[in-house]
Parts: sequence; C-alpha cells; structure tokens
Amino acid sequence: MDLPGHGASPPNPRATPVALLLALIDTLALGRPVLVAPSTSGRYALPAIIGHPERFAGLVAAAPVGVAELSPLLERTPLPVLGIWGQDDAVVPVTVGATWLNALTNGQLVVLPGVGHTSYLEATDDFHAALLRFARAVLTD
Repeated sequence: MDLPGHGASPPNPRATPVALLLALIDTLALGRPVLVAPSTSGRYALPAIIGHPERFAGLVAAAPVGVAELSPLLERTPLPVLGIWGQDDAVVPVTVGATWLNALTNGQLVVLPGVGHTSYLEATDDFHAALLRFARAVLTD
C-alpha cells in the first residue's frame, strides 16, 4: 500500500497513521497479521504495535524510522519481533536495532552484510527468506 501522500495516494491530514493501518487490516479481514515495517512505515507500524499489540501476531522491523525515539515504549511489546537491518545502514544504524532488539524477550536481529537502509531492495532474496521463516514460525504457534 502507498502511505498517504506517497506514491499514488493523496495526503489525508484527518486520519491518524494508526487508525489508517487498523482500518486497512479490518477492511482486508487480515485477522492478526505479521506487520512488516520498512523505513518510513515505522511511523505507522510502531505506534500501532505499542497501542494495539493484540491486533498483531508479530512484527518484522526493517530499519523502521522512529525506532530510536519509541524504543522505551517498544521494549514493552509482548510480540515476537524480527529486525532486519543492512550492515551499512546510515539512516537507522544497525546499532539502534541491536540495542532495541536485545532489550526484548522475544526479539531477534538479522544483519545483511554489504547492504544499506533499503535491505528489502538491496538484498531481496535474503530479506524475504528471513521474513518468511519468521512469519511461518509465529503464525504456526
């Protein structure tokens, strides 16, 4: 999905990011999905899991923007979390992800060597393999 104001989606100043995300999940009847949050979508996904963890089966955080600021609240999440970071990420450094994920009881980190901020584009096969392993594990528990 294009976030409001990005791609082909017009801006929507009246809707909050969390309300938009939850409405999308309800509209698509996704139940308790594994939420994937790359980069800017962290502004949507991270507040959603903080406020509504019961709505999700897990989180795949791909260097989401906002993780450093929200880390104290995110450390309380009961959700299983997979962080996927590019080793050479200059936008959200891997140290930020490692610090956050080490504080979780159910967090794990995958670092993709030689990859920057857009690991999902730069190392697509490795990114998808890690995502699918995690999703299969949390959705079958």
